[in-house]
Amino acid sequence: MKKIISILLSVLMLCSVTTGLDLTAYAAEGKCGKNVSYWFNYSTGTLTITGTGDMYDYSFYGRESVFDSNKDIKVVIIKDGVTSIGSSLFYSCTSLTSVTIPDSITSIGDFAFCGCSSLTSITMPDGVTNIGEAVFGCCESLTNVNIPEGIKSIGREAFYRCSSLVNINVSKENMNYSSVNGVLFNRSKDKLICYPAGKVSSYKIPESVTSIGPFAFEYCTKLASVTIPEGVTEIGDSAFLDCAGLTSIILPDSVTRIGDSAFEECKNLTSVDIPEGVTSIGESAFGSCSRLTSVTIPNSVTEIRCFTFGSCRSLTSITIPDNVTSIGDSAFSYCLSLTNINIPGGVTSIGTWAFWRCSKLTSITIPNGVTKIDYNVFKDCEDLTSVNIPEGVTSICDGAFESCSKLTNITIPNGVTSIGSSAFQDCSSLTSIMLPDSVTEMGNRVFSGCSSLTSITIPNSVTSIGDSAFKNCKNITSAHIPEGVTSIGLEAFRSCSKLMSITIPNTVTEIGGSAFRDCSGLTSIMLPDSVTEIGDSVFSGCSSLTSISLPYGVTSIGDSAFSGWSNLISITIPNSVTEIGNSAFSGCSSLTSITIPDGITKIGNSVFSGCSKLTNITIPNGVTSIGSSAFKDCKSLTSITVPDNVTSIGDSVFSGCSSLTSITVPDNVTSIGDSVFSGCSSLTSINIPGGVTSIGAGAFKSCSKLTNITIPNSVTSIGSSAFVSCESLTGITVPDNVTSIGDFVFAGCSSLTSITIPNSVTSIGNSAFKNCESLASIDIPNRVTSIGNSAFKNCKSLESINIPDDVTKIGDSAFEQCSSLTEITLPHGLTSIGSKAFYDCSSLTNITIPVNVKSIGYRAFGSCYSLVSINVERPNPKYFSINGVLFSLNQDRLICYPAGKNEEYYGIPNTVAFVEDYAFEDCRNLMHITTSKKVTSIGDSAFLNCSNLTTVSINENVTSIGSQVFSRCRRLENVVVLSLTCKFEWSDLDSHVTIFGFASSAAKQYAQSHGNTFVDCYCTDCDMKHTYSKTVLKKPTCKEIGEVKYTCERCYQSYTETIPALGGQHEYKSNIVTQPTCTAKGVTRYTCSRCGDSYDEENIDALGHSYAKTIIGPTCTTQGYTAYVCTVCGEEEHRDKMPALGHQYKSQLTKATTAKDGQTYKKCTVCGAVTGKTVIAKVSNIKLNKTAYTYNGKVQKPSVAVKDSKGKTLKKGTDYTVSYSSGCKNVGRYTVKVTLKGNYSGSKSMTYNINPKGTSVSKVTAAKKGFKVTWKKQTTQTTGYQVQYSTSSKFKKAKTVTISKNKTTSKSVSKLSAKKKYYVRARTYKTVKIGGKSVKLYSGWSKAKSVTTKK
Repeated sequence: MKKIISILLSVLMLCSVTTGLDLTAYAAEGKCGKNVSYWFNYSTGTLTITGTGDMYDYSFYGRESVFDSNKDIKVVIIKDGVTSIGSSLFYSCTSLTSVTIPDSITSIGDFAFCGCSSLTSITMPDGVTNIGEAVFGCCESLTNVNIPEGIKSIGREAFYRCSSLVNINVSKENMNYSSVNGVLFNRSKDKLICYPAGKVSSYKIPESVTSIGPFAFEYCTKLASVTIPEGVTEIGDSAFLDCAGLTSIILPDSVTRIGDSAFEECKNLTSVDIPEGVTSIGESAFGSCSRLTSVTIPNSVTEIRCFTFGSCRSLTSITIPDNVTSIGDSAFSYCLSLTNINIPGGVTSIGTWAFWRCSKLTSITIPNGVTKIDYNVFKDCEDLTSVNIPEGVTSICDGAFESCSKLTNITIPNGVTSIGSSAFQDCSSLTSIMLPDSVTEMGNRVFSGCSSLTSITIPNSVTSIGDSAFKNCKNITSAHIPEGVTSIGLEAFRSCSKLMSITIPNTVTEIGGSAFRDCSGLTSIMLPDSVTEIGDSVFSGCSSLTSISLPYGVTSIGDSAFSGWSNLISITIPNSVTEIGNSAFSGCSSLTSITIPDGITKIGNSVFSGCSKLTNITIPNGVTSIGSSAFKDCKSLTSITVPDNVTSIGDSVFSGCSSLTSITVPDNVTSIGDSVFSGCSSLTSINIPGGVTSIGAGAFKSCSKLTNITIPNSVTSIGSSAFVSCESLTGITVPDNVTSIGDFVFAGCSSLTSITIPNSVTSIGNSAFKNCESLASIDIPNRVTSIGNSAFKNCKSLESINIPDDVTKIGDSAFEQCSSLTEITLPHGLTSIGSKAFYDCSSLTNITIPVNVKSIGYRAFGSCYSLVSINVERPNPKYFSINGVLFSLNQDRLICYPAGKNEEYYGIPNTVAFVEDYAFEDCRNLMHITTSKKVTSIGDSAFLNCSNLTTVSINENVTSIGSQVFSRCRRLENVVVLSLTCKFEWSDLDSHVTIFGFASSAAKQYAQSHGNTFVDCYCTDCDMKHTYSKTVLKKPTCKEIGEVKYTCERCYQSYTETIPALGGQHEYKSNIVTQPTCTAKGVTRYTCSRCGDSYDEENIDALGHSYAKTIIGPTCTTQGYTAYVCTVCGEEEHRDKMPALGHQYKSQLTKATTAKDGQTYKKCTVCGAVTGKTVIAKVSNIKLNKTAYTYNGKVQKPSVAVKDSKGKTLKKGTDYTVSYSSGCKNVGRYTVKVTLKGNYSGSKSMTYNINPKGTSVSKVTAAKKGFKVTWKKQTTQTTGYQVQYSTSSKFKKAKTVTISKNKTTSKSVSKLSAKKKYYVRARTYKTVKIGGKSVKLYSGWSKAKSVTTKK
């Protein structure tokens, strides 16, 4: 048998070879079980499975297909011997219509036929005992299913979304299941398992049923009503899920449990009464019943679970029974129509998102038993105007009242200790709020967007103000930050545009980035000495602030810290500052002067950009780099000295400094960045140091008064637009090491008369010398191979130019409008001339197209008014010339008729079929043109601006005339069109022009529609009326006759006559037309002076090469050789080649800093080539874990966390070391220095405090109009005490008394109001020396005690 199969396979392979059949395109095979294989025939769509034992199970989730193409399977045949069908095996076989299951199958796995939407029926053998979960899910064409007697278990949702299924029939011998009228039950019929989704209308559940199983009626979208008998006690999970046709339901009193998602997505259910006996309503039980308007919940229910009524959008009101103690997460979320709800007093917890998006809910009372307002509970309740928070609440969680935009006021009880992030965010109608003293923590964004809030008092117990806490509180005018606060978060008061003043206490050590950004009404602010860093954008946009005092201890000013301070006149930066961030003072348009501290080593990007009134600035000698745009648009800056230590000047540093007249660039600078001096319109001269190797793009752009500049020989590259629009620049020398002239480098240098370009240059970029109107001549080096687009456009004074032999391409408009250029020699190697390359070169008389030119762009020689001849060297492969007119090689296209030819008549030759666009542009001498019979097409603008043209004759074969053909032909009188089929695209013919043609032609239609006179060319009695015009077809020569054609101007009947030869002998004169070269002979042309006949002879001997030898050494990547260069013609030969040296790489490291990424790479020690770059991310985050401690007699040191800009945590010891100032035990301020090492460089110093141990108030005794306060003695590491008293428990307008001796433990206060209640508290302090100054460090305030003064 194996031999027969082998022979058959061989025959099949032979057929595939001889017929070209690809067998693999028609069959596929593989394994789907340990001993089970499959074979799939693509042509029939039949999948055959054979073998013994079980098939593999496959995962339903995340797989595309078990077989090569599930969607192509139409028929499945499983052979006897296979014992199980694996899970998900035929998942989504959407074309499957037939399945053969053998008797050997005992189990069908989960999802086995799920998604087989074309399967109409299936027969399961009696041996099957198990049907898996969702086995026939989404079999939308399945109408009937027979359950055999052996089935012991049917997985849940086995017939999920079988929308056509009307009958599930169970064998009467089955001991586990039964069916009645196609509905599936358990054997005893007391549990309804599955009602087929294809059944329609209504259904009455049999009386025997006590339980409706999970998913029993799931997705029965056609079910309109169902009757549930009295004995039913349980409605299972998802029992009626997605029954979209169900509008109402009556639950019998016997029901005690409603399962999870029981009626979820019943979108047309409008009302439901829940019986008294129900004790449990499951999660999402009525979720997304979007038309449910009312529901009655019995007293027996004790819990509203998660999402029970979520997204019931039409529910307007609901009564929660008194026995309910908890409301679950999202229980009523998205109930858009809910206007009121009564929460019973027994409720102790309300879950997260419970009332989210109840947008019509206007008020709510929270029961006293609730202790926490959970996450997002009332978020987006847009109509909520009031809410009562009970006294027992201790925390208000994140987002609790977020976006309650109509909430005007709220009382927070005294027991609340924390208010979460965004708790009141965007409560835009909230005008005031009272925070109790019990609050110790406020989250981020807590009052952000409360745009109506005018004032707020922050309790003394709060130690930090979170990120964006009061952001966009646009009506807050003042804010008091209590003494205990140590940090103000990112954007904490951002865009509080009416905030005029704020007091920051001495306890604050950290102010987050953008904390006061765009507080445009802020007029004054005092920073405490404890602040050591000014964060990024902290005061950016505070346009009303005119001055600020920075504490002595400040070490860094962050990015954009003071940007946009348009009224800031001056500022003193303390000497302790070692770092000024990017854009720190950008846009401070009133700032006139500033002193940069000596400790600064780097000036960041855009630091003083836009400081338009800054007249002078001193840069310290320690500065080594100046960042991009650092002084951009400092329009009043007249001079500046850059220190000698500066090695790097960034892009656009002085761009727009229009008053800057002089500047000295230090010798250490090696590059001039992009746009560094762009727009420095007062700069007259500048010295570029000898070490500079590159000049960036736009470096001196629009330096309109710069008259001269010396570029050192060290420069190897000049960027694009480097000197563009330097209108006063008269001359410049490009150094020998520069290899290219970039785009726009000298464009617009209108006073430039001369320039020296070195031999090293190989290319001239686009618009390089455009609009250099004074440039009279230029020598292009021999190594240049291309001239860019518009390179010399509008060089009106350019009279001559030498184009070297190596040039192969002249770009578009390269010499356009060079109106003084009289002659130009195109090199022999030239292959391409761009569009409009010599356009409007009005003095150019002759031009010769070299033999290798393969491309000439359109209008290349247009508007050259003096051009009389375009000659093409032969044998050119693309072009040809006749009498100075340019044609295609086979002369079927007329490309360009020179505008300067002095001929009044021209007959287009018989070879021409196409007259190209602009072919006769600006031919002002032409008066008459006649087309030959072969011409079929005349291009766009072909006769543009032929101002003296009076008559044009168009033959009968022309089918197309382009647009604007006769534009600006002001003297044109007659156009003769003999063609009947010509398509007219032109619409520029003046109405006075007479059109001659035939009555049935398009010419007449054009004349009638455009108001032109039309003359019919058909003549009667022509013998009397012919009016002939004469055209010389061929001029006579000395030896040959000529020919003239006479044509009737009315009917165009014509005849020809010969012109006698001139007679006599030719009188030739010689002229050398091609000089001899080293390898080619020269050519002499002999021309008859009588008739113009001519011929050429190669009769001048070639010169022969004369070589000079140069040895070119090898490099790492290129061979060396001996170059033999002809001193006559420049031809070069390479001999005696030497192998390339190969790279010699050495590992290099550029260390990352806090400002700049580093990198590791390998660099060749021979040529400098770089490879294997790996970026080391810059260090962007160095922080202490703690900035304040309380004295405990022990050494206390904070730990340090260092991260790079990508979030990677650096390793201590490997990447950095940490050192602490001595002591770190007693009360004082200590410095922590982080020194980067390894792959990183730089350091950062930070400070932290050890504050004195606090005291407590022992008692307060009332006295006459005063009191006596006694406190606990605290002599260790303290200098004295402070006592503070106020009539306000929040110590508003408090008065403070300082006791300078630490042994004193009491203080009497008098001269107070009689019978007035006062609050008293105390704290310790110690005086320490910091930076040579005495500074007090304070403990926290003690707990306050109250006293009422006596009369």
